[in-house]
Amino acid sequence: MKLVSIHTPVLILLLFLIRFESTQAQVWSLQQCIDTAQVYNKNLAMGRNNISIAKEKEKEAKANLIPKITANADYKYFSNLPYQLLPLSTFNPTAPEGQFKEAQFGVPHNINANLQLSMPIYSPQVYGAIQTTKIASELSDVQYQKTEEQIYFEIFNLYYNAQILHHQLGFIDSNLVNTTRLLKNMQLLNEQLLAKGTDVSKVKIAISTIEDTKRKT
Repeated sequence: MKLVSIHTPVLILLLFLIRFESTQAQVWSLQQCIDTAQVYNKNLAMGRNNISIAKEKEKEAKANLIPKITANADYKYFSNLPYQLLPLSTFNPTAPEGQFKEAQFGVPHNINANLQLSMPIYSPQVYGAIQTTKIASELSDVQYQKTEEQIYFEIFNLYYNAQILHHQLGFIDSNLVNTTRLLKNMQLLNEQLLAKGTDVSKVKIAISTIEDTKRKT
């Protein structure tokens, strides 16, 4: 059976605990195994990250529909304003003709500011991006659920197979104890000439078979 790579150490520990539950070791419940896989499984962690990324991209696409305000400001300082020659009579009507006076126009400080509001009414690119990111987000959710179900299925199989293995080991240990007791009785009977040596050998072969089966299990 194919194992889930990330929780393999956990399942190995589970098999260890189930096999030796007759000692003071703690046995994990099925829910504990599932909770551990949810926290440490790499595929599930990647799936959660993909869901978060897809949702953020969807929000980013929808943000293009929000009205935007753009503010611009411009400041200029003219250290040397231009001069223009004007007839002196402009300033003094009694002044003779042919005489001119320098005049400086403008101010050294110049400030411009504007505020622009833009709101998309209809944009095929924006609505197309929103639809695409929404589908990608839904696909991420479906993929995560598929991965989660697959891992749950594998944990269920491993957990119940481990329980079956535990009961099989208990049955084998019980048979080994009974067969060992039978060997001692058969050896005593053989010493009293009440049993044949072949009977003792058969019991020894049975013990060897049981032990070999236990090692393979």
